[in-house]
Amino acid sequence: MPDAIWVLSGWVGATAAAGLLCAAVARGRVRWLWLAAALLLMVAYDALLTRGYGRIPLDFGPSDWNWEGKTLAVLLSLAVAAWLGFRRSGVTLRHYRTGWPGALALSAVLVAVFLGLALYFPTEPADADTLAFQLTMPGLDEELFYRGVLLVMLNEAFGRPLSVLGAPMGWGALVSSFAFGLTHALGYSDGGFSFCPLPMEGNYDVVAAAIDTNGVTYNATIIFNVPPGTNLGDIGLVPESGASTAPGVIKGLVTTQDAASAATAADISLSALQAATPDGGGERKVTVPTFGESTLTLTTAASPDTLTCPTNTKCAEFTLNVPASNPRVGTFSNGSVSFAALPDPAALVNYLVNAVASIPGSEVKGTNCSPSSVTVDNLEDGTTPLTLTGGATSTAETVAFTGCQSGF
Repeated sequence: MPDAIWVLSGWVGATAAAGLLCAAVARGRVRWLWLAAALLLMVAYDALLTRGYGRIPLDFGPSDWNWEGKTLAVLLSLAVAAWLGFRRSGVTLRHYRTGWPGALALSAVLVAVFLGLALYFPTEPADADTLAFQLTMPGLDEELFYRGVLLVMLNEAFGRPLSVLGAPMGWGALVSSFAFGLTHALGYSDGGFSFCPLPMEGNYDVVAAAIDTNGVTYNATIIFNVPPGTNLGDIGLVPESGASTAPGVIKGLVTTQDAASAATAADISLSALQAATPDGGGERKVTVPTFGESTLTLTTAASPDTLTCPTNTKCAEFTLNVPASNPRVGTFSNGSVSFAALPDPAALVNYLVNAVASIPGSEVKGTNCSPSSVTVDNLEDGTTPLTLTGGATSTAETVAFTGCQSGF
């Protein structure tokens, strides 16, 4: 059974269990057909949100986001709201006038909080596609479904015998909230359930690489635009065929200093990137799996025994063992993957190294230095592109962080 079906089973099953618990508290005063209808609606919602687990041939064009699945889910909610009654489902422009001041005040507080968090924990700049999606689809979809049609059905099942600040409420509000939280937290892989899986809003780029017991490297295969819940089956990898079948090695140095140009330490996360282009899209930088004793995390320190840090910095060396050929590129569309021609084995193999700085001991990445993310794409001379060959070592230019928090 595909993992996505296990997730669906766990989500609906746990919600049903929560409903049964509420039924026990309500002493059996439940309209069971409405509860069953709500659970069936969850199944239909999940099927459309995942585009039939990748089998519905609907494609709006290149995007990192699940426009298609969200659109189908919104259409489902609107269709059910039309059946239940739009106003009854909360799909109306009529509101109580006395509620506007409180609603506007709460909205202002929430905007301030999330804007502050975005400014304090900056990430990569958002493109127009990301902004358009995040400003529209998650709210439209989830409010219509969880706080609209699903809540109406669950209220029909359990009634609304409670009163909270004068508003009639029932066990349906708790069950719909439980379903909402669980869909953002439940995952399934390797034969067991887990929490905090991939969110359903976006499409994903799947990257696979390998090295066998003989030390032969299998170069990266990238599949772009894979929707959540898709079963890709076996992913074919291409073995290295050059003079050396061993990985290429990137070595380099990370330095950190504070805003006053004094040495300070930072936790650093490292990754190797290659550029690739999906069918019909623009070039993207994709994280490539590393092999063996690669340095994926480190903490800078004052002149370790093996090297001398540049003046007024703390530093650490890193090593990344990676495939030494350009990636094979595929694009998922309309339920299948189409691969481009294999890359020219004689072409230069260019890499980038990305480093993200965090406050020492913090579990939140990207909370330190200005900027908190630095990418280099040249050799140590600072001008020649960072290229690799199998079995050889290339030294990248120094990854230099400034503006880091002092006192470490």
